[in-house]
Amino acid sequence: MSKPLRILLVEDNPGDADLIQEMLPATEHSGFTVHCVTRLSEAVSHLKNEETDLALLDLDLPDSQGIETVRAAHQAAPEMPIVVLTGNQDEHIGIEAVQGGAQDFLIKGQTHHTHLSRVLRYAVQRNFAKEKVRESERFLRSTLDALSAHIAIIDSSGNILATNSAWRKFAEANGGLALRCCEKSNYFEACHATHGDNRPNARCARTFAEGVRAVLDERKDRFEMEYLLRCQSGNEWFHGQVTPFPSGRERKAVVAHENITERKLAQEEKIKLAAQLRQTYKMEAIGTLAGGIAHDFNNILAAVLGYVELSMLDLEKGDPLERNLQEVYQAGMRAKELVQQILTFARKEEGHIQPTQICVIAEEAARLIRSTIPTSIDVQLTVESEAFAMADPTQIHQIFMNLFANAAQAMVTGEGQLSIHISEASLDASFQSMHKTFEPDDFLKITISDTGVGIAPDRLEKIFDPYYTTKHEGEGSGLGLSVVHGIVRSHGGEITVESVVDRGTSFSVYLPLSVKSVDQPIEVSNKFPIGSEHILFVDDELPITEMSRQRLSLLGYKVTAVDSSFDALSLLAENPDDFDAIITDMTMPGMTGEKLAMEAQKIRPKIPIILCTGYSRRISKEKAASIGIKAFLMKPVTIKEMAETLREVLEERA
Repeated sequence: MSKPLRILLVEDNPGDADLIQEMLPATEHSGFTVHCVTRLSEAVSHLKNEETDLALLDLDLPDSQGIETVRAAHQAAPEMPIVVLTGNQDEHIGIEAVQGGAQDFLIKGQTHHTHLSRVLRYAVQRNFAKEKVRESERFLRSTLDALSAHIAIIDSSGNILATNSAWRKFAEANGGLALRCCEKSNYFEACHATHGDNRPNARCARTFAEGVRAVLDERKDRFEMEYLLRCQSGNEWFHGQVTPFPSGRERKAVVAHENITERKLAQEEKIKLAAQLRQTYKMEAIGTLAGGIAHDFNNILAAVLGYVELSMLDLEKGDPLERNLQEVYQAGMRAKELVQQILTFARKEEGHIQPTQICVIAEEAARLIRSTIPTSIDVQLTVESEAFAMADPTQIHQIFMNLFANAAQAMVTGEGQLSIHISEASLDASFQSMHKTFEPDDFLKITISDTGVGIAPDRLEKIFDPYYTTKHEGEGSGLGLSVVHGIVRSHGGEITVESVVDRGTSFSVYLPLSVKSVDQPIEVSNKFPIGSEHILFVDDELPITEMSRQRLSLLGYKVTAVDSSFDALSLLAENPDDFDAIITDMTMPGMTGEKLAMEAQKIRPKIPIILCTGYSRRISKEKAASIGIKAFLMKPVTIKEMAETLREVLEERA
């Protein structure tokens, strides 16, 4: 059963009040509950504190008379329907009350129970229907205002019926034609008032107005266009569209203008990024290839350095071969560092800042670029200082290669001179005045010059910006110099450029000096930690297996060396307590060193295991530790590293 209507009767005449209450009895089945008050003030208080469905209001009260009574009640409860009670001679006041917001009026003495019930119910229903319409309008308005697009609803005559907040804000900010296209104005008249104006905004407005008319005339189902608009904030791109608005007989249209400036800029950026992405894929492929090469090369180096160490240990002090073997060993250690740089690149890891002799890297980079540029380009390296700088060797190498490549490309004829000059420089306050982030100090200065086409003065200030390039399309990504600039700044340095068109360009890189250091000859000592435990050594490379067997034997250990993970597990399973530690390679056919370590610990829990690898994406020092591996060594492993690490894990076990 429906809920009874809660009626507030405002009537100061006891007889009239009793009569109405008799016609609306407050019973369970009547459908009404009536609360009666005699004064407007009492009615207002009741409306503010109690839920009420309808007010039945006399207009002649002790504290209020006439149409003002309706206004006061309506102000107290704006959404509640009001039915007015008037006398025989006051019908015109009832009509005025309806025009002022009341739902209906009744003439006292001319109504009966059925009529009164019907009027009250209809009043509530009409008010409910109106409230639904108002709610729909509020919903539509709030929905439109929530949209960032500029939206207007236009009727078939071009009258602007409604606009959203974004439309109004844009109009207020830009004025002119936009401000004339406001609610209650005519869209077509505002647009065609620009007739004869050939400026882009005016031409665009007339074209768009024709599109709106075509949709309203049903010549088109929809209309769209993109256009560039000159706004107060600058040039902005917009996408405009017109669609029909379903509204009964008269055809209306929804006009929407969306600012797509960011989208346009993103499209331009996407084109640039596509080229960058292709380059990234190439670099990733090179990185993968570099990792594979580094793994194989480390295995070769491991054998070379290992056998050189064994040979040097067999020599008498002062043997003529000692110096030659030291040179081989030192070259091998430099090769090891170079491979480590390749691995850092392949893993995309950050390098390590350390005292770095810049001239050595310059020599390596110069030799590398020499093999990639025409022989008609003369490469000259002048080293006035062998000083050290605190730097990441890999990133310094990248600086050289980027600047060398730019210099070579600038010499478009394939002839000229690429000069590298390394010296020390003391930079004073005058230099700082031009480079605000720079502190006066002693620096290592690297100057890289070419005799190429040069750079125009208006382009010099932009060359370190990302994606800016002076090269032809397809010849550069515009990232090289911005990367160089970032590396130099991250090292606390500065980079400057000077250029003369058709004469050439010169880049100067300044890096803070480190404490000077002198290369000491690498010597192989025979004073290493030794032991007598039984070691199981596993590596599928026979030269490394044999070399490691000799090396460990020299250190006093009993060694069983095998070239198969499966053979190693079989030996361990047969005599679990016969071995004191396992040293295994990572990458082996059939079963990796990682898997071998896990299987070995099932046979002999807590057996010390050392994992060696030339390079592997699958294993890291942290992951190795997590599966019980006690030490993780990168090949090539020197005898000193092996001796100290092995002793450390064995003593930890004890």
